[in-house]
Amino acid sequence: MKFLYSLFRRLVGRKLQPVINTTDDGFEIESGRKKQPVFIFWGDVIKVRSYKLDLITFDELYISVTFLKDQMPWTQEISEEFDGFEVFVARLSKQLRLNPPDWRSRVIDVPFARNELLLFEKNNLQP
Repeated sequence: MKFLYSLFRRLVGRKLQPVINTTDDGFEIESGRKKQPVFIFWGDVIKVRSYKLDLITFDELYISVTFLKDQMPWTQEISEEFDGFEVFVARLSKQLRLNPPDWRSRVIDVPFARNELLLFEKNNLQP
């Protein structure tokens, strides 16, 4: 699948999949649109879930990150198909200490099931 995306990118000259840029302070997702990406600080993340979608011929792993922006909760869905996903997961795991450590295999291994798993939830949320 990535081969087709990269081939199409070369032919058209633009990226189809968003790119995740991570830093020590947080992350942002560039969608390729003219819209300015929103930077999400690790400290603003209040919940992280993982799940997979059964797309018949293959499964796609997602991470759902809920964060506070202007004191309102927002959720960003992040696909394993996004460029930079593995670096993002490594940083996310380090910054937020995702639990259980074997979450990826727990989500992926059972066929034909969403297998949603809560990986992180911030305690003591004050409005």
